[in-house]
Amino acid sequence: MADRSGRLSRISSVFLYQIRSVLRDRRTIFLAFVLPLLIVPAMILLSGWITDVREEQRESVEIEYAVAGPHSERAANMVRLAGQHTAENDTLTSLALKEETPDSPLSSLADGELHLVVRLVRSSKIHGEGESGTSKTPMLVLYYRGDSDESGWAMEELGSALEGLRAAQRRELLLSSAAVTEPDSFMALQLTDLAPEGRAAAYTIGRLTTLFVLFFILAGGSVVAMDLVAGERERGSLETLLTTSVTRRELAFSKQLIVLAIALSICILQVLNLLLYTSLGLLESPLAEAAISPARLILVLLLLLPVAFLASGILLLISSRARSYREAQILLFPVVLLGAVPAAAPLIPGISLGSVALVIPVANIALAVRGVLTGGVNPTLAAVSWIITGGAGIAVSLWSAKLMGSSLSPEADVLPSSPVQLRLRLFSKSAPRAFLPMFALVLVSSSLFSDDLALQIIANTVLILLGGSLLLLRRYRLPLRETLGLQLPSPFIWPFLGAAVPAGIVLSSHIYRLSTALFPTSARMMEEMYARGIGLDAPLWQLLLLGAIVPAVCEEAAFRGVLLGSVRRTVGSASAIIISSLVFGLFHMTAVRFLPTAFLGLMLGLSVVLTGSLLPAIVWHALNNALALMLSGTSLDPTSPGTLPTLAAAATVAAAFYVMARTRSAPSPQVALDKRHRGDG
Repeated sequence: MADRSGRLSRISSVFLYQIRSVLRDRRTIFLAFVLPLLIVPAMILLSGWITDVREEQRESVEIEYAVAGPHSERAANMVRLAGQHTAENDTLTSLALKEETPDSPLSSLADGELHLVVRLVRSSKIHGEGESGTSKTPMLVLYYRGDSDESGWAMEELGSALEGLRAAQRRELLLSSAAVTEPDSFMALQLTDLAPEGRAAAYTIGRLTTLFVLFFILAGGSVVAMDLVAGERERGSLETLLTTSVTRRELAFSKQLIVLAIALSICILQVLNLLLYTSLGLLESPLAEAAISPARLILVLLLLLPVAFLASGILLLISSRARSYREAQILLFPVVLLGAVPAAAPLIPGISLGSVALVIPVANIALAVRGVLTGGVNPTLAAVSWIITGGAGIAVSLWSAKLMGSSLSPEADVLPSSPVQLRLRLFSKSAPRAFLPMFALVLVSSSLFSDDLALQIIANTVLILLGGSLLLLRRYRLPLRETLGLQLPSPFIWPFLGAAVPAGIVLSSHIYRLSTALFPTSARMMEEMYARGIGLDAPLWQLLLLGAIVPAVCEEAAFRGVLLGSVRRTVGSASAIIISSLVFGLFHMTAVRFLPTAFLGLMLGLSVVLTGSLLPAIVWHALNNALALMLSGTSLDPTSPGTLPTLAAAATVAAAFYVMARTRSAPSPQVALDKRHRGDG
């Protein structure tokens, strides 16, 4: 009992000592407390100000237009009639029109000298006319510039005026023909919203609440977590704490409490924000329409507690794994990016808490929060969500505590024992930074060769990615085979790898469906892209060479050879796989392809780590692309696999990875390199 009391006393002493240090840091106070409190009112005021400014500008715009075509006089007369009709019947809208007569109306519109060009054309035949159809209904075409606000406003205002004139003329025709006695009520449309008052606004708030809160926790809590472990390790201040009677386990627990306290404080502040701007209506905004009761907000706070617990554990895990403050900052980026995916689950159309999202931490809480705010949550499912996310938080916290307890003492920097090891260390630090200019070059190349996909593939993969990787190896005078890991793996893995390729495509199809829900895109985008460039009707050898073999060799050398290998020496295998996969997805330049490509990168990176060779990843990548190209647009395209095929695919991929791990015959690239050159120079 005395020992437990002494342990609690030591933990509380360390907690109070370090929390005072944290609260004295202005950067922490601003990111964790001030910024979250200011963002919501700032967004409300800024959006209101922008709306007012745009309305003032819109009302003050004088529409400068020109008419074009053989029926320009009639078109100009219709525009003038629309302006007169608006002035006589609309007391709220004033339409200022100014007709111009340039030599080339469309050129003047393109140069920004006009807002609109009006052209009258003849469209469909009038009903009842002869087959010669000399009389057709007139149709006005408005040409405008979508990249100009003023041109867009002019199109909307004049288009609305012309629609009003059209409705008035149609009404007169109906009255004169005696076909309808009351044309205003004929086929009238009435819209009725059956949702309770404020439910639509509450639904919108519920979709974004967890995402915003998680973002603020990661932004504010990361500063504290990185400074408490990675920062103190870098400064050497951990030595002072370790000389006291506090054990490493107690020190790790106290640091977890500090980060958790910051995360919980952020949750409470955000719920108070919702209270101020919804229930109390502090500022006039759409949020006030929700009128969420304080009782519902308390339930939201309770649901967000395991999210705060999980996020604080992940932040401490990153800080414990990193050997410096800067390294922790680098590792934080993919965590924020990946954390936004489950928190954005309420934004996906049709997803509910009763789906597979129930077992996904954070995603289940996000859906439960949306249900609480709209009054449509199942209490049992919400409780299960709380337990699952809380359990994930406990597991991550135990993992981070174990890792932190074993790494609290500062590590002495081991000097390289040979020149090649020194060059390898310098290479590991500079190689990840080299991918930033590579990304910029790929972006420029993709724009320059957007109409020729074959040339784009050669420029991006061969010249930029492979060329940049080889230049890095040459600069640091590192051997190609050992650095990239080109040694042969066990021959026993190849049949399993061949089976894993189609299984991986089946699993990737689920990621693709999620991606298309987040980023709506045509399902035939990839087919059209290849048809525009190298062409699906191109020779098979050309299609496979440029679409499968060349990208596999060049991209694997860059992302799994150079990037994963260099980052792995710094942050470890798991983090290196994630980082290289995210960068791999970003380099494909399309939002809808980011998640599926990153998922493929995860599988390829894991194959490299398990086998110690880059060759399985190259073969897997080439077969994946070849199979995807050959299946594209066919009835065999696995766009929506069922449950049994998905389970079989997951078992096949897991079996392939198991065989890779059990039959590993090649050392990792960095181990092979160190052994080969040990004692060099």
